[in-house]
Amino acid sequence: MNNPSDQSYSELLSNIQLEWNKAEAAIKSAEIVSHDVIVPSINELRYAGRRIVDALQKKATGGRGEEIEALLNDAIFDCRRARYDAVDAATSVVSLNVELLVQNVGYDTLLSAAPDFRDFFEKLQRLREKIVTTRQQRERRDSIYSDIETADLPQMLGEYERLRGLESVLKSIARKRRWELLISRMTGVAGLVVGLLGALLALFH
Repeated sequence: MNNPSDQSYSELLSNIQLEWNKAEAAIKSAEIVSHDVIVPSINELRYAGRRIVDALQKKATGGRGEEIEALLNDAIFDCRRARYDAVDAATSVVSLNVELLVQNVGYDTLLSAAPDFRDFFEKLQRLREKIVTTRQQRERRDSIYSDIETADLPQMLGEYERLRGLESVLKSIARKRRWELLISRMTGVAGLVVGLLGALLALFH
């Protein structure tokens, strides 16, 4: 039967496993949306792994219980920081790409092709505000990120992927509108030139 210390270590290792799995899920989502490795998150998991190894080594060599528990608790927080970094990375990538899309095709074009874009953009802004809140209310950081991961982020990523699916159509509409605007301006300039020529001819006759 496990003594109290062994039971405590077992619970800590179970928590590490849980947090590690959450971190890997968040990292995978961020990698999918960014098409890149989330280096800060990977580094945090490396730190967690190092602390787990150190804790096991101390346990095997009769190290002090409080030192072992401290290392395992640190590993838990490293896994959580890996999650936070992954959520931040995914949100930043989506925000940047949406801003570029607005610049490239225009807000009105987005609304005409995706009428729910306004709601999506507002949700994205609220999500970014939640992340800022985690810096101001550190005691609520984990609960806020957990809420983001389970509710806000999956929905936002789903809507973002649908928006990305319309990107080629949006760009085509934007090109057509720019061409129509150019033709309109050229027509206006041509009309002005013809009017000036007419006025000059009338003046000299």
